[in-house]
Amino acid sequence: MRAVRDVMNTAKTHAQFRSRIENGAHGIVHLGLGGDFETMYAPVDVLFFMHHAMIDKIWAEWQSRDPLRYRNVDGYDSQRIPVTANSLMPFYSEEVGTALATNGPGYCYVYDDVPAAPSGAMFRTSRRANFAAFKAAVNNTSEQQAPEAVADSDDATDVPAGNEFHVKHAFNDTMDFRPPSPMSTEWLRGRHMDVAEAARMQALVNNVVAQINTERRQQRAAAAAAAAAV
Repeated sequence: MRAVRDVMNTAKTHAQFRSRIENGAHGIVHLGLGGDFETMYAPVDVLFFMHHAMIDKIWAEWQSRDPLRYRNVDGYDSQRIPVTANSLMPFYSEEVGTALATNGPGYCYVYDDVPAAPSGAMFRTSRRANFAAFKAAVNNTSEQQAPEAVADSDDATDVPAGNEFHVKHAFNDTMDFRPPSPMSTEWLRGRHMDVAEAARMQALVNNVVAQINTERRQQRAAAAAAAAAV
């Protein structure tokens, strides 16, 4: 934790904090654990989410030391364009400033030992009012088709009406996983999303799912061979 405290005490801007955490406490854990954690497949490991939750807490604690950190952002994006609180986040078409406080509009959590952002310090924007509409559009887009629900499921009555992401799916251990259907170019452009980046991420997800399915088939074949040899 000493390295984290050093960053807390020395980083004065978001750019400094991001760089020192990204290349320090954040990156060291990925490299130290190795395996998938060193690759873009890291999210398949449940530790990924625990690790990033801790990074989020460290960020919140650093912000709490100066109210201006809930509003001001600096540095550059991948295209070397200066980033501000008004810059749009890829995929979400929301200003960076709307995601700077854990208790800001659209978020609902705080850490027990970290002071919550004072309401007067938070970045506010009318775009945040579009969050509910954006979420509804994702849930109802025609590009996402829900698999058949389990008719005799005990949980069938708990499924929120019209929400395919909560449908209990029929699945057994001999079936392959299916990657999500890609969003249409029109849908992405209508929400000011990067079509090329979405295609790249779709290809990455497809490759991950294909790799998982291949490994599962190999495991099933090995188990069947072992059972036949007994």
